[in-house]
Formats: sequence, structure tokens, C-alpha cells
Amino acid sequence: MNNFGLFVVALLESLVIAYVYGAENLRKYANSVSELKVGRWWSFSITVLVPAASFVLLIYSFRQVLLKPYGGYPRIAEILGGWLLVIGFLVIAILLSRRKSKEA
Repeated sequence: MNNFGLFVVALLESLVIAYVYGAENLRKYANSVSELKVGRWWSFSITVLVPAASFVLLIYSFRQVLLKPYGGYPRIAEILGGWLLVIGFLVIAILLSRRKSKEA
């Protein structure tokens, strides 16, 4: 089982918190409502450490999936059974979208 979704969500959440809402704003809010105060290390963790670690783990997980074929099947079965099917559906979708429809 892979963890792509988990790493992508962790990466996006930390980026949104850090750069949209502001890590410093969230740290100040957390300190105002909590007995346990967090320092500047927390802002550094949210802005740098968590995104970097999530990105590294995402790349590592992706690399592991590419190196080991799915379910022990040979790579050619994965290509023919998976990717050609996906490409075929995309081609059919494009052809159907370009087809002229009958007007009522």
C-alpha cells in the first residue's frame, strides 16, 4: 500500500498554513488558547521542515512504486493492463467530445 495521499495532504496543508494563513499567526493563536506554549521552532517546522520531509517521503514512496511492479505482475502486464487502458479511455473521451451532436 502506498501513502501518496497522506504525503500530498501533509505537504499541501503545511504549505497552506505556512504561506496562506501564516505560520506565525497560527503560532500566536495556539499560544493564546493553550497552556503549552510553542516557540519559533514551530513556525520553522511548519514552513520548512514538514514540507521538506513530506516532499522527500513522497518522492521516496513514488520511487519505490516505480521500482517494484504492482502486485508482483511483470512490468509489461502493468503497462498493457493499466496505462494502455487509461490512454484508450482518454482517446475515446476526446473523440466523443469532438463528435457533432444532433440538435433537437
